[in-house]
Amino acid sequence: MATPVTPTVVATTATPAPVNTTAKPTATPTTQIVVTIKMTNYNTVDPSGTVVIQKGTKVVWENQMMARENVVKVEGLFTSGTLSSGGSFSYTFDKVGTYDWMSITNGAFKGTITVQ
Repeated sequence: MATPVTPTVVATTATPAPVNTTAKPTATPTTQIVVTIKMTNYNTVDPSGTVVIQKGTKVVWENQMMARENVVKVEGLFTSGTLSSGGSFSYTFDKVGTYDWMSITNGAFKGTITVQ
């Protein structure tokens, strides 16, 4: 004849996961350098001529003309959308080289960006 067995309850305790007490370094935000090229009335550009920048610099073109639209083009890299009066466009140069740019709407706006 079979002997009845009473089940035994065994208490189990969960082992907590190890806690990492080593602080992880937090990334220090880097400040991006920004150069602004202003296309102004009277067909002037500020700064004019060649702009020398470091790799990773962001260049912003601002259309400060009263009522004229402009489209900026850098050969082989981009053609901006239409920049209405007060509008702007930016591009971050991440490759060393020399880049000629111009407004294809108004050829008076042009310059060179040298990335070191």
